[in-house]
Amino acid sequence: MRFAFIPKGQYKIGQIIQVQGRAMRVESYTHTGRNVIACTLEGAPKFERVACICTDSPAIQGATA
Repeated sequence: MRFAFIPKGQYKIGQIIQVQGRAMRVESYTHTGRNVIACTLEGAPKFERVACICTDSPAIQGATA
């Protein structure tokens, strides 16, 4: 699983967001709004799921865990 830091915001399940330059769909989020799980869109060549940490800091590139 990969991770990424994204800007804080109001995210909804099914919403399309940009994660590390790729369009992804919000799959779930925590009730505190600090973590979002996003997955690749249908038709993507490879299925990926990314754990996103919402922060006020500038974007940081993720790493593979």
